[in-house]
Amino acid sequence: MTRTDFHEKLGFESKDFYKDRGKWKAMTPEEVVDISLQYLDKDKIVCVPGGHYRFISSLFRILPQSVIYEMASSMMRRKK
Repeated sequence: MTRTDFHEKLGFESKDFYKDRGKWKAMTPEEVVDISLQYLDKDKIVCVPGGHYRFISSLFRILPQSVIYEMASSMMRRKK
């Protein structure tokens, strides 16, 4: 996760999406750029920082799209 105003513009509370610590901590845009530039310096084209995010991205290659869409949909439903 990258901390932006995306979710707020959709009407969600940012605290519902962004964690401040732990392995699911949201990164700032500056952190994402710094890590991406480090990967580029190593001639790596794809940059997925964090082992937990690499695991999730590997699931996208093996799960059916219908499952991925349902997961994304359930995450984006507004909490009441």
